[in-house]
Amino acid sequence: MSLRSYFGLLMIVIVGSMIIGCSGGKTPKGHFTADIVIGEGQKTVMGQFYSQGSRYRIAMKPGAINMVLIVDQTADQTFFVAPGQKSYRLLESNSPAIKRLDPFQAFKYAALEGTTRKEGTETIAGFECEKIVVSDGGKDLMIKWLAPGMAQPIKIAELEDVGDHYMELSNIEFIAVDDSLFEIPSNYEESILSASTSESETSFTTKTVVAPVKTPVKSGEELRVSVNPEDKIFIRFKSMAQQGESVCRVIFYENGREISSDVVGSVGYRTVTLKKLGASTKNTWEAPADEVALRILRGMMLLEVRKP
Repeated sequence: MSLRSYFGLLMIVIVGSMIIGCSGGKTPKGHFTADIVIGEGQKTVMGQFYSQGSRYRIAMKPGAINMVLIVDQTADQTFFVAPGQKSYRLLESNSPAIKRLDPFQAFKYAALEGTTRKEGTETIAGFECEKIVVSDGGKDLMIKWLAPGMAQPIKIAELEDVGDHYMELSNIEFIAVDDSLFEIPSNYEESILSASTSESETSFTTKTVVAPVKTPVKSGEELRVSVNPEDKIFIRFKSMAQQGESVCRVIFYENGREISSDVVGSVGYRTVTLKKLGASTKNTWEAPADEVALRILRGMMLLEVRKP
């Protein structure tokens, strides 16, 4: 349900898109386009949002990792599309992945699990919006601002975590949105597997643990850590090799299957090299994973895996 989690994962989405407006006459009900911004504190990413009322598409543009969401609310279907790999997958309804990726559905499921109340109106992006708050156990969790006649809220903010986490639409245009934006290309394959890596799955001695964990791992060993898919994943790497470099590869899994590089970054991005004894680094990932594997390809590292 976290917009913060949604932000980390949406730092890796591209715009894919064409819109065909009406040549005349009235714009179909529910059709509009907008710029979308996802914010976490001082960090923001921007992209495009396309609506046909019960269907919408989210396409962000942060850089090298590509992702698009296509949502059909009537059919209760959410497709995760990876243009870089020409692949897609159907996400399970009310799953952690959906709550992390889609702020609209994050609010929807939060409202189903908690209680809602109205708190007057507020003007957002030039529209007078009804302000709706979701709470659970007496604690306010999320707020949405919904304009009359619009199927999706103009703004959503998360209150559960410390900091400023939000989604907001702007530059809204009521024009016809073409059906092709909600179709998956015929040459795309259904898959969540990433490109194969050079090392064999069976060439590592595996130790399975549950986060949080801090333990040394040497060359030829793999540390498999069960994590909460709702949380960010913090990993600290520290070389323990007396000579030479230490190399670790990070691999993310969901329901036993390796998550695509389009979601979690290229193999190179997920490979950590430390040149000397005592050298260290750290990183925080926002993958929709329930398990992370850390494979030591060379040397030896002290590995720490936990929530940030």
